Amino acid sequence: MNFPLEPNRDLIMPHGWDMGFLIFAGSVMSLFVLYGLWLLAAKREPLLLMVLIGGMLGEMLEPICNVLGMAYHPEHGQMVGFVTLGRHIPLWLVLCYPWYFGAFAYRIISWDARGELTATRFWATFGVAAFFCFAIEIGPVQGVLWDYFGEQPLTFFAKPGVTHGMPLMWYIVNPTSVVATAAFLALAMRNLKGWQRWPVLTLMPLSIVGFHTGAFAPVYVTENAGWSASQSILTAAVSTLFCVVLLKTFERMLFATRGVAVARQGAAVKSGPEMIRGGKPA
Repeated sequence: MNFPLEPNRDLIMPHGWDMGFLIFAGSVMSLFVLYGLWLLAAKREPLLLMVLIGGMLGEMLEPICNVLGMAYHPEHGQMVGFVTLGRHIPLWLVLCYPWYFGAFAYRIISWDARGELTATRFWATFGVAAFFCFAIEIGPVQGVLWDYFGEQPLTFFAKPGVTHGMPLMWYIVNPTSVVATAAFLALAMRNLKGWQRWPVLTLMPLSIVGFHTGAFAPVYVTENAGWSASQSILTAAVSTLFCVVLLKTFERMLFATRGVAVARQGAAVKSGPEMIRGGKPA
C-alpha cells in the first residue's frame, strides 16, 4: 500500500459552506478576542487571550491528522489558510482552532483555580465537547466541506458517490484531546496567576498535537497498513480504551492532588497559631 493514501483531489470546495464557516468561525473568534481584551483591561487577566493563541498554535495538528487519519479539505475553490504536508488547510479552520480548544481550556482552568471543578463538571464538559464535535460536522461532511476517505472503521451517514460519511472514532478522539488538553493545563497552571501562566502558550499546542495523535495512533497504524474498515474496529477499540484511561487518569489527578493541597493548607492554618505560642501541633 502506498503511503500516504491520496484523496480525491478533484473535489471542489463548496463556496457556500466555505464562506459560511469563515463568517461563523471569524465571528465567534472576534467575540472571544473582544472578551479576552476586556478581561485583560478590566481584571488584568490574560488567560483567555493566552489559550486563544495556544489554540491557534495547535493548528499544527490539522495537517498531521489529515494525512495520517485520511481527512481532506478540497483544494479547488478553497479560501486557503496555509499549506503544508501536501494539504491545503482552509482559513475558516485557522480561525476555529483558537476558540474550539481555547473555550474548554479557559473554563476548566478557571473552575479549577476557583475550586469549583467537580467530577460531574469534568465529565459534563466532555459530553458537551463530544456533542459539539459531532453536531458541527453533520452538515459540512454531507456538503463535502471536508471528506473522510479510505478504510475508516465505524462510519455513519455515508452517501456513495458524494461523501464517505462520518467515522465514529473522530468524535471520540476529538473531544478527548480537547478535554485532556484542558485538564493538563489546569494541573500545570495550579497556584499560578496572571502572566505567570505564560507556559500555556507552549504547553497547549504540545498537548493538542500529542493527545490527539497519541490517542488516534492505533487506528492510524492499521488504516495506513491497508487494513479494511472492519479489521480496524479492533484498533478503534484500543484507541477508545486509550481515551478512557487518559481521561480517567486526569480525573484522578485533578481531584486527588487538590485534596492533598487542601489538607496541607488546612494543616498549616491549624498549626500556625500553636507554633506562634510555642505549642505542639495537634
